[in-house]
Amino acid sequence: MPTHSASTPISVLDVDLWSFFFERTVLDYPEDHGKDTYKLVSVPTFPICQFADSITAIFVDLSNAKRHTLQSLRQTSIETGRGLLTKWNWQKGDIMAIFSPNSADIAAIVAATLWAGGVVCPLNNLYTVGELSSLLRSSGAKALTTHVSCLDAACEAALIVGLPLNRIILVGEPDVKGKVKHFDELKEEREVVKKARVDSKEDLAFLVYSSGTTGLPKGVMLSHENIVANILQSLDAERDAMNWRDDSMISFLPMFHIYGEFSDHAISCASCATC
Repeated sequence: MPTHSASTPISVLDVDLWSFFFERTVLDYPEDHGKDTYKLVSVPTFPICQFADSITAIFVDLSNAKRHTLQSLRQTSIETGRGLLTKWNWQKGDIMAIFSPNSADIAAIVAATLWAGGVVCPLNNLYTVGELSSLLRSSGAKALTTHVSCLDAACEAALIVGLPLNRIILVGEPDVKGKVKHFDELKEEREVVKKARVDSKEDLAFLVYSSGTTGLPKGVMLSHENIVANILQSLDAERDAMNWRDDSMISFLPMFHIYGEFSDHAISCASCATC
């Protein structure tokens, strides 16, 4: 016989993931959450990291003091999504592979890809060139987002599968050698295209590969509805334990893993700070 949860059943919204994050009219936190409230404090004993006395942004990268508020993340994702459509002729269902260590910019790339009707495919940034090229080929990725620390492997793997180097973009720090462009250069500020239309039940949001424990890694297809439902479940369970006014959480899980990817999206949806 069916076993029912003790929690109240959730109502899954018929909405794509980008709209769920950025277009809902009823939010627990104000629209300007995180705006002009961030003050950096240098700590001499930690020369790489800088800390904030009032972290209310949605994402904060302690390695380079970069942050995203709700407003800035929305605008960045729209402009980058426009760039995908206008400069790269991005098509609905195209795959954006992400091969990078954790970075606050990953959230912008994920949101931009979803805005443009694409599918996000996060990959382990510790993959060898052979492993990466295998998954780029099997996923059919049309573009690759990476980080300077992974750039050599990313370029080599891209050449193996025939992915042009001008379809590789960087998050985090720019490439001082100028081999590939930073994603900021892809942005289109003009309102020349509209957000892609997405069927939340049928269209994919993520293609996430398994670890390959019993064979080659296998791509798991997750629709927009899948992720919206999972986030609503998480928010319902955590609502009494998290408060956007006071709470922040360390994102120590790798964002290429579905656990880390989902956790960060759920946190951003609740609008607690993620460091």
